[in-house]
Amino acid sequence: MKFCFYTTTLVLLTILLSLGLNAQNETPNAGDKIITDEKKRDFSWEDWKERSNKHWRGLDVGINMLLYDDGSEIPEAKFNALTPDIGKSFYFGLNVLEKDITLNGEYIKFITGFGFDFYNFHLDKNAILLSQRDTLASAIDTINTFTKNNLKSAHLTVPLLIAFNTNVKHSKAFHFATGLILSYRLSGKQKIEYDDGNVETALERKGQMHQNPWKVAATFRIGYANYHVFGNYALTNFFVSGQGPQAKSVVFGIKILPW
Repeated sequence: MKFCFYTTTLVLLTILLSLGLNAQNETPNAGDKIITDEKKRDFSWEDWKERSNKHWRGLDVGINMLLYDDGSEIPEAKFNALTPDIGKSFYFGLNVLEKDITLNGEYIKFITGFGFDFYNFHLDKNAILLSQRDTLASAIDTINTFTKNNLKSAHLTVPLLIAFNTNVKHSKAFHFATGLILSYRLSGKQKIEYDDGNVETALERKGQMHQNPWKVAATFRIGYANYHVFGNYALTNFFVSGQGPQAKSVVFGIKILPW
């Protein structure tokens, strides 16, 4: 009896082992779930440097200003409150997404996407911006001396660019891009800070500030590898026609953080 039991057990184990080996050698059918023990590949700095060329995506910083009809940054007397301090007027461009359409491989591409522009015009005068009969006006504060007087606005942006690269490898390419940036103003405000010697006070006046909600700007971007310098020149008026001065926004800057 023991011999029969051992013999039967051995035969069954042999059959099960044979079936297991055959199952491992079978080719999986379509739709079968395949489980592997491969690990996700680690991030490679070298691979990142050799990725496709990017012209829009990243963080831009720069200086912004308004140019008036006479080509200067100084407004006419009735809008004297808009006199700028350009050295303190900063721009930030958070370009979130870039979509490339290749026209000739990596050498010529059409680019679109979206991002956000943040303008900060530091005003030199001790004046509060107001509305008077649907027109931008101002009032001088004769009591407090402003330590900050900023006209701020935020915009949603969509680029329409044509780009040229000298090399398919991003880390070795000189590149140039030009085209238009379409934008819509999301918010606007004047932020004022002053110190009366005892208390530091901050005031914010939120509103349209008679700014044009839509803007179209021409742009050029030139650089090497991940970094570039750029300039944006608005083709539309910064303020609503008839409600403020004729002025175009101008930005000069550099990309400091690509991704």
